[in-house]
Amino acid sequence: MYSSILTGCIAGVDAAIIHTEVDISTGLPSFSLVGSLGNEVKEAKERVQVALKNVGFHIPPNKITVNLSPANIRKDGTGFDVPIAIGLLHAMGYFADEQVENNEFRFASDDDAARFMDYVHGDKYLSKNQGKYAEAYSVYSPWVHRLDFSYKHDFKVKI
Repeated sequence: MYSSILTGCIAGVDAAIIHTEVDISTGLPSFSLVGSLGNEVKEAKERVQVALKNVGFHIPPNKITVNLSPANIRKDGTGFDVPIAIGLLHAMGYFADEQVENNEFRFASDDDAARFMDYVHGDKYLSKNQGKYAEAYSVYSPWVHRLDFSYKHDFKVKI
């Protein structure tokens, strides 16, 4: 069972498209992450497995390999947890293929969708930052440079 999901990351000042490829095959039970990964990304396998198990998804005891490519871009941070979880769920058959090809990501049942949203709402960071990733635009328009900024100024007052 194979899945390929597009996501993105910040590479310097540019956004880069990252392919999250998940393969579930027969063999000794294992969970491997490959690519140029930072420590936070390497720890994603435990976070994703525990989170999906806690909301009711069953992860099969098979050989699971997750490839984050291209390998020449360093992947850091916890922003890859959700793409890995979605890729894993797709490889396990929770999405219909025609829906994934149209970038719709509809679950096979309402129960599966509710369990996934429990995962998102149960994570403090994800629930607080839904839809706020700067990488989101890189998948749709990688040739367009976008800049999100804010201006802040601190005033110091002596009392």
